[in-house]
Amino acid sequence: LLAVGLDVPESILLDGLPMDPTPKRWTSASSFTWGDPDEGFVGNINGRMPSTGYGIHAQGLAKVASLYAAALPIRVNDAARLMTAIDAGHPVIAWSVLGNEPRGYTWQTPAGKKIYAALYEHSVVVAGYTGSGNTIEKVFVVDPRTGLREESWEEFIWRTGFLNYQGLEIQGVAF
Repeated sequence: LLAVGLDVPESILLDGLPMDPTPKRWTSASSFTWGDPDEGFVGNINGRMPSTGYGIHAQGLAKVASLYAAALPIRVNDAARLMTAIDAGHPVIAWSVLGNEPRGYTWQTPAGKKIYAALYEHSVVVAGYTGSGNTIEKVFVVDPRTGLREESWEEFIWRTGFLNYQGLEIQGVAF
């Protein structure tokens, strides 16, 4: 939000963050039901992944971001779409993974929706890229853990692929 000129305190954003209070319930030794990160934050926000806390996905985060700015879920593996957003000065939050050995896992919501998640889910803000035409060579991301860094397009696609290439484009002030 700062990138589009809005200084909203983190405490205010957290107060508005949709939460999915569905408790984690094991249905067998290898499967469980839990909340829907497309609807709200799943688990304890101060919890530990994957036992007591998980996170929120782009669609869920768009609900609180849209209170302050135009926010549009996008697929970050679409190079042309990502380039258009960045060229317009719109930051893009991308759902990614940490480390070199992440793994995907699934659960079902009580309503039966299958959730695709990743151990070591993480998010970064795409701040720029190198490339031309519809080809990206490198992306520059702001990582809350490590600061500004670059990733090859191939690495970025690999990392975001664990979470179905989810992104959230912040387009500017909503009103």
